[in-house]
Amino acid sequence: IILKTVLDSTMNSLITKTDLLNYAQLRTYTMTRIQNTARGAALTLAGSITNAQLGVADQQLKKTLVNVQASLDALVEANDGIIQNIDHEEEEMKQIIFEKSILIRGSALDPTDSHTELLTSFQLVSVVTSAINSLMRMDSLVTGAGARAFAFLINNCLDGFLAKNDEITQAFLNSLNKQKDSLQTMINLSVIVLPLLLVGIVLLLTVIIWHQYTTEKRYLLAF
Repeated sequence: IILKTVLDSTMNSLITKTDLLNYAQLRTYTMTRIQNTARGAALTLAGSITNAQLGVADQQLKKTLVNVQASLDALVEANDGIIQNIDHEEEEMKQIIFEKSILIRGSALDPTDSHTELLTSFQLVSVVTSAINSLMRMDSLVTGAGARAFAFLINNCLDGFLAKNDEITQAFLNSLNKQKDSLQTMINLSVIVLPLLLVGIVLLLTVIIWHQYTTEKRYLLAF
């Protein structure tokens, strides 16, 4: 029972660590999609758009923004998944995850602002969420405000985030491999211990039965 409990606990931990790795990889994928989509939108806004083309361009950008929102939803889900499953990880792992090492520049209102700030990867996702929400609230994206918000996303979605998330992903991978090794060790031990345990139980039962037999035989012979 004890061995089964330990194996179950180890397996559950392995599942959690696998989920953490998947969430980290999903963050890289979704943030890259957001940046690439923002870059495409910025290129559209940088082109020559006549008054007659304004409506068409705006509709195209709003369709693009729907894709950005879908990527953002997946990104936020991955973020929440990591935060909700990180409690049992080692302190060193938590320090890597919550380190403020991502430099952002400017804001969605003014991406050229010289203001900089160091954030965690989770805080950056909140900033990106705020910028995308500001775009969603705009009546028209073919404006200076729209162009500035897309420029902010281009400038801050990758680089520092990707480098940090790669570090987090590698840390999760190392932790997962360590847990796999632990599980394999437990399985190997169970293969050795269980047969020995069964032999021990059989021998114990044999001794008990033999003791009972000799005792009853002695009593019978006494009469």
